[in-house]
Formats: sequence, structure tokens, C-alpha cells
Amino acid sequence: MAILMISAFLICLLYLVFESARKKRHPLLTLAAIVFFVAVTATAAALLGSLRAHYGGQREWAQERAFFFGVFADELTKTGDLQKAAKYMQTPEVKERTLVRIRQIVDSFRPTTVYYLSAGGLILLLAAGSLWIKSLSGKVYFPYLLVFAVLMGGAVFDVGMYYRRYGFRTDGMLKNFLRCQQEILMSGLAEMKTDLSIPEIVAVARQEAARTGYGYGGSLLEEALKKRPAGGK
Repeated sequence: MAILMISAFLICLLYLVFESARKKRHPLLTLAAIVFFVAVTATAAALLGSLRAHYGGQREWAQERAFFFGVFADELTKTGDLQKAAKYMQTPEVKERTLVRIRQIVDSFRPTTVYYLSAGGLILLLAAGSLWIKSLSGKVYFPYLLVFAVLMGGAVFDVGMYYRRYGFRTDGMLKNFLRCQQEILMSGLAEMKTDLSIPEIVAVARQEAARTGYGYGGSLLEEALKKRPAGGK
């Protein structure tokens, strides 16, 4: 129902643009309708990007998780000591290495964001500028051309807004996951005694690195706790 209402509202805005151009009203009035239309659709696109980053960004989450737990598994293999490996994972060095990986993940959206925002903005700018070209705005077909340009430019611009917001929110989500991995998960592992052998813990870490879905890797800690010795921390 909400989608139908929003669609109807956007159609009304486009019709307002069409009628304003058809009746040759002052260009500023038509421009205001165009700006309002773009503002509404861009806001909706940004909101959609935020929602998807918060609830459905499994691919990017999996990339961060694969890096962090890959480093942990390598450190476990090298040291052969759970506590040492867990304490190393809490260091600023690991944080900076993971932040570099997060920046790489987020920056992968930048070219798409810039391309769509630039292309959409250019189309919209040309559409707005055409309002002051009397040789064009006086044509019978101009209102149709204007609506088409606004619709196409707005759609392209909105894709850019979607990726911009998605990248921004993904950056925040991944940094929060890193904080939880270091301050909660690895802090607990550093104080834990367990019956699991190092190869078994490495295997669990590799499984966690390959896992998709929501979360920062808590199942690794849970698996270790299930096999801790009686009286262990």
C-alpha cells in the first residue's frame, strides 16, 4: 500500500512538471517541481541503501570476516597458542590492517557512485537549463522531452545516491564488527581455557572466515566454550 502511495505521489510530481512546462509557466516554478521530485526520489534511494547495508550486506560482511579470521587462523598456526593469538588480534596493528581492508571494500563502490551521480546530475542540469532555452521550451514536444529527461536523470542520480549511502552505512557496519571482534570476541578468547587443540581452533576459525550472514563471528567463541574443561574460564 505504501509503495502504491509513493508511486502515485511521484507520478503527480511528474505531472506537475509536465503541466508547468506545457502551460509555459515561469521556469523557476517548473524547476522547483523538478527539484522536489529529485529530492523525494533521492531520499528514498538513500533510505533503501541504508536499509540494505544494515540488513542485507552479507557479501561485504563476509569479506571483512574472511580477512579478520584469516589473520587469526594464521596467527594461531604460527604461535600455537590461543591466548597469544587472541591478544595479538586485539592490537592496533590488526585493527589498522583490517581497517585498510574495510576501506578497500567500501572504496569498491566509489567508481559506481561517482559515475551515476555525475551522469544523473548532468542530465538533470541539462533538463533544468533547457527551461530557459526559448527555442526549445516553446516546442509542442518539449513537456514530454522534459519529463523523460527528468525521469531518466533522476533514476540515474538515485542509483548513485543508493550506492553512496550503501557504502557509507557498510563502512560503519564493518567498523562496528571489527570493534566487537577485538573488544568482545578476542578479549574473551584471550582469557579462555579449552580442550580444543590448536588445529581444531584453526579449523573453526577457517569455518568462521567462510561463513556468510549477519554477525561479527560470535559462533567461534561459542564453539570453543562448548568444549572448555570443567572449571575453565
